[in-house]
Amino acid sequence: MADVAFVTIIIVFFALAALFVRFCDRVIGSEEDAFADAPESTGNEQGQLAA
Repeated sequence: MADVAFVTIIIVFFALAALFVRFCDRVIGSEEDAFADAPESTGNEQGQLAA
């Protein structure tokens, strides 16, 4: 019986975590939307900062 309770608690935990992530995406926007306006990186930011 303890095994069933443990598995149930784990499933509920991950379901709540997934709902929390979806809620946060709805409130603040998804990560893809947040970086859509950012300029494309060239991979040479280190060199530009040092020069």
